[in-house]
Amino acid sequence: MKNLTKILILIGIMALVLGCGDNTDDSGSGSGSGSHTSVDKSFYGNWISIEGGDGLKIDKSFSNGVKSLGNNYIEVTKDGDKILYLRDGSNNITVTGQLYNNVKHIQKLDKESQEKRLVYKPEFKNSLKETRYKVTINDGFSKQTKEVSANGKFSFSGVHKGVSIVDIQQVIDIQPVIDDDNETETNVTITVRGEGNVSIGNFPTPTKEDKYNFKTKQVINTQDKDDRYMYENRTYTGKLVFENTGRELAVGLNYEIVTDDPYVEELTHEVVLGSVEAKESVEIPFTITFRRLDKISHRVKLDFLIRDINGKEWLDNVYLDVYQTPINVNLKTKSSNLKGYFITPEHDVVDIDTNNIKVILPSRPTKEYFFVVVSPKDKNEETAYSLGIDVNTTEFDTFHDTSAFEPNNKEEEATHLHVGDSIKSYLHIGDIDFYTIDFVEGLSFDPPALPFN
Repeated sequence: MKNLTKILILIGIMALVLGCGDNTDDSGSGSGSGSHTSVDKSFYGNWISIEGGDGLKIDKSFSNGVKSLGNNYIEVTKDGDKILYLRDGSNNITVTGQLYNNVKHIQKLDKESQEKRLVYKPEFKNSLKETRYKVTINDGFSKQTKEVSANGKFSFSGVHKGVSIVDIQQVIDIQPVIDDDNETETNVTITVRGEGNVSIGNFPTPTKEDKYNFKTKQVINTQDKDDRYMYENRTYTGKLVFENTGRELAVGLNYEIVTDDPYVEELTHEVVLGSVEAKESVEIPFTITFRRLDKISHRVKLDFLIRDINGKEWLDNVYLDVYQTPINVNLKTKSSNLKGYFITPEHDVVDIDTNNIKVILPSRPTKEYFFVVVSPKDKNEETAYSLGIDVNTTEFDTFHDTSAFEPNNKEEEATHLHVGDSIKSYLHIGDIDFYTIDFVEGLSFDPPALPFN
């Protein structure tokens, strides 16, 4: 009995020690007063201060107090000050990719032009049972590892917008010993953008013989720097930027950019030739013309093929989003500049500081845009302002209703604006105004009819 008593006392002491050693709290707030309390993972990500536009990163090491004011709107307490932040980018992106070890050439007939188009397809063949591949993605907030499926595809959910490190590892299982020389890996830095399902393209299977490899870094629309979007029935210029991610000079490269997408009328690119140093990036200018769409939006897949002087080929797939109908959002103030943000459905935060601006947005009835107007710091910067959704702003004349559309200081209190609305409001010290834009349903026709408005 005495021994049993001693055992029970020992168990109690161990429980107390273990309990004191773990003080993790996922309640969503941190004390910031010496002892570290972890912040709830739902707050992880990049944020932008409403007042100054300063960036903030919240991860497991963050120790200040955080309070949710909406789905993507928080209040952070630091040194007694309360600072408001908007989320910058999605925190729940599903990243997909494709591993390949062969490039297949395919002839396809364009039904519109009746011309044959040569396109390329990545293929993954793994005939060796003892060989497998693992992919790891680290977005700076969490690290995930998965084994590649039999068809070479992989997928990760809950990825944050921003720079991510992708590691692809080939592991050859040799029993009873796994030799380090039998492991080969590829390490690539990419930038993840968007929302929902986002493809980061193709990755060649890593081998010991690889002296250079390639990865597309970004595709840029250079046609209109004031408009980040592309629309149907128009021609755009852009540039595809890729990097030699290997460790040696890639000699005598040449390229092709092609597509078999039925909504693309024409795609051409400049002839760029030459060797590329390790870690060097190259720009390839291109021009693309879209046909009319019979739907609200469409994602175009481009095949980007690279060849070296020995005829070895690398294939990446990159994507462009094209939309059917542009909508003009007009903003005008009566006196001072208006400071605020347009927030896209991907939750990209676009800073504005102006007294007269036109922002072009695609009509996306199933998506949500926010427009946030920020409180002035000085009473002399208070101003009346007008918003017109695909119509002109209205004159201020005798406008004097300083309480118009209040309260709309939070996401859930946002004023809903519709296409054709033109409203006036007033911004005063301590005020923050939230708006959303509700687009018209059923703007898509088959075949499309003009005008759309």
